[in-house]
Amino acid sequence: MRSRPEPPTGLPLPADRAPMLWATVRELEAEARTRIPEEIWLTAEVNAAVQEESRLLGLAGGRRRLYVGLPLLQTMTVGQMRAVLAHARALLRTPHPPVRARVPGRAGHRPHP
Repeated sequence: MRSRPEPPTGLPLPADRAPMLWATVRELEAEARTRIPEEIWLTAEVNAAVQEESRLLGLAGGRRRLYVGLPLLQTMTVGQMRAVLAHARALLRTPHPPVRARVPGRAGHRPHP
């Protein structure tokens, strides 16, 4: 059984339509030494979120999408937006605690005594 992720809502924001946003995302990802999202979507929510279509029961990464709310882009300074994007990115670097606890060899795994 395989569940499909919900289709993205909002508008895709290609690099040629938002070069400064994409440049900021690339810079943050380079600092964190992680992959940039394949897509950035503009949404109506006051939120920023990251979605990864993982594979192999969540053990392998897949396609990444970054969702950025238009209200954030309209009201935040560049520095504030960088902080929000860095936080969203950091969530992808941290395995979900229940998965981390069950996968031998991963950080946070403690074998039973």
